[in-house]
Amino acid sequence: MIDANTIESQFSRNVLKTILLIVLAAITFAFYVYWERQIIRTNELRIRSIQLANQLHQSSDDLTRMARSYVDTGNPIFKQDYQQILDIREGKIPRPLAYNNYYWDLQLSDRPGQSQPGKAVALLELMQHVGFTEEELDKLELAKANSDALTKLEFSAMALVEKQPVTDENRATAVRLLNDANYHQAKANIMRPISEFNTLMEQRTYTAVKFAEKITTFSRLIFIFISVVLLLLMWRVYYALQVTLGCSVGELHSRMKRLGKGDFATPIILPEGKENTVLGMLAQAQNNLAIMDQKRLEAEEKVRQLAFYDSLTELPNRRLFEDRLRQARYSSKRNNEFDALMFIDLDNFKPLNDQHGHGIGDLLLIEVAHRLQNCVREVDTVARFGGDEFVVMLVDLKDDINVANAHAKTIAEHICSTLAQPYQLTWRENNQEQSITHSCSASIGVVIFSSDGGNDEELLKMADDAMYEAKNSGRNCVCFYQSQAN
Repeated sequence: MIDANTIESQFSRNVLKTILLIVLAAITFAFYVYWERQIIRTNELRIRSIQLANQLHQSSDDLTRMARSYVDTGNPIFKQDYQQILDIREGKIPRPLAYNNYYWDLQLSDRPGQSQPGKAVALLELMQHVGFTEEELDKLELAKANSDALTKLEFSAMALVEKQPVTDENRATAVRLLNDANYHQAKANIMRPISEFNTLMEQRTYTAVKFAEKITTFSRLIFIFISVVLLLLMWRVYYALQVTLGCSVGELHSRMKRLGKGDFATPIILPEGKENTVLGMLAQAQNNLAIMDQKRLEAEEKVRQLAFYDSLTELPNRRLFEDRLRQARYSSKRNNEFDALMFIDLDNFKPLNDQHGHGIGDLLLIEVAHRLQNCVREVDTVARFGGDEFVVMLVDLKDDINVANAHAKTIAEHICSTLAQPYQLTWRENNQEQSITHSCSASIGVVIFSSDGGNDEELLKMADDAMYEAKNSGRNCVCFYQSQAN
């Protein structure tokens, strides 16, 4: 048999473990997402680093191209572009928003479509904000310094073609300055630190990405492991819940809903071993409620019996009889038929009580009640007002008063003769059966009435007066009110 305390303890522990695993899974997932973002951020910084290094490389190439073009053509626009390239790199003038490797290639000689200027910021300053290492910045600064040194040679070459008068010798010298071995060595001195920077940067970002990938892979594996364990634990929680409930949640809800609507009659069939589950407790609660409801109904019935029925004979009492009398009068008015009211008093009842006691008198009253009920129809009413006084109401007699009178007389005389038959009263006293025979007649007063035949109290008074007339006429007879008897 399942121990309820053990089930509850296991269920509570499993729920707590599930909550902790959910929290741990959430933390692991957040850790995983963080490192995934680190990979993205590292790659973004790598691309930005390459772009800035390329700008330094490209600016050097653009300066060389502008200087050579100026020396070859003498067109001042190339010297102007040369100076703008320097000023943009040094942060003296705003950097165009679309400043990329193809910017100066796309500019026409008349410059009608130059890009909208942005913020003036030096190239080295941009590099310092990207997150380069000190060694990487040193390489870029060295490349920048070598490039700045080369500009002196380029300015010297451009000055030769500007020297007046312009001669072919000066132009040839300027061209040689921008193309000889020294110039190419100076260019190599610029490119070499940039290449070394790229190598350092690639190694650093590669290491950072690989480390982040390891962390994310490890986090992903942990998350998958926790998820699997969490699923298994949730299954255990579900299983423990099923064991605790004793059925599915839907079935339990359905049964509780029926119970909440007051359905205590539909039984809850418990499988073996489910007595200590929630379903078992619900079944026990239903049984208890059913017992309580049955007791309530019995109590209500008992109250109703006490309120409307005589406790000894179980006949309607005066209160219920008066209610039925009112209903009979409404029915009489609707159907236009006559009814009859009989007031019955036993003639030889007091001597029995005096001689044998009230217990034996009660036996007689019970027998009288049975005989009266056997003498009338089911639609008629027999009531006990108290003591040895009984009242009978005959309903739905004919719509002709003479026919109704004759029918009531027949029943009244039948009652009179039935009650006059000897009574065999038996009881136990001192574990011995006792028995006596007692003769007891009855005096009966009858009144025929319709809907307009006076109020209820007046009708009862008329029947009572007719009963006393029967008493005065020698008893054991029937008298009708106001000489209506035949």
